[in-house]
Amino acid sequence: RTKIILDKMKRKLIKQGLGGVTVTLPIKWIRELNLDAGAEVEVNETEQGILISSETLAGKKKTKELVLKKEEQGRLRTILSSLYRQGYDEITLNFESSFSLSEITKIVESLLGYIITEQTEKKIIIKNAFKDDFEEINTIISKMFITTTFFLKQISDYLNGEKIKEEELSNLRNSIIKLRDYAQRMINVQQFEKEKSYEYHLLIFTLEKIASSGNNFISQKKKIKPTIIKELEEIIDYLVELQ
Repeated sequence: RTKIILDKMKRKLIKQGLGGVTVTLPIKWIRELNLDAGAEVEVNETEQGILISSETLAGKKKTKELVLKKEEQGRLRTILSSLYRQGYDEITLNFESSFSLSEITKIVESLLGYIITEQTEKKIIIKNAFKDDFEEINTIISKMFITTTFFLKQISDYLNGEKIKEEELSNLRNSIIKLRDYAQRMINVQQFEKEKSYEYHLLIFTLEKIASSGNNFISQKKKIKPTIIKELEEIIDYLVELQ
């Protein structure tokens, strides 16, 4: 994507060796396009003068190719979710040994927008089907608050003897993980809030960990004090007030 800065400004030419000169670029433009020292820009001669432009990171597709050993396949969910949150659009997985397509499909389906577009005996290609036209981050976080609160309520009822299927609790837990990954991907791709992005990541991480604690209570039913769920709900209420 080419972005033209319409503001007029003057810059001095700085003399360099062998008769060459350099000119500095506006720091606002550099930061907006997320450029670093060494990055390439296009310099085009037009009828109106010299046009300097850059293809932004948002306009580039991030791709990754991996070679997975048999012992690494157990960590595939962690690997793919990490690449997803970093904003990768295409991932090629090369396998040194046989793999379970059903397991990989299940992992890919848990990452909103990812689909398997190609598969051979030793290779799988995963692409992002979304246009990354994300919802507002505050909307996603609100969904996480609502889903996590409801999840804890369901667990509380379950621990108190209510007839709630563990499968339903598992589905709620998976929904929270999807929202977490989606929100973190959005923050990274859009460079949301830039310097303040850490605070959003921390909030999302905290909500997911609260849900994770609730999920662990299912397997420890007899050891859980009734007040623990209440305490987690109070933490969520406190986080809501901090927003």
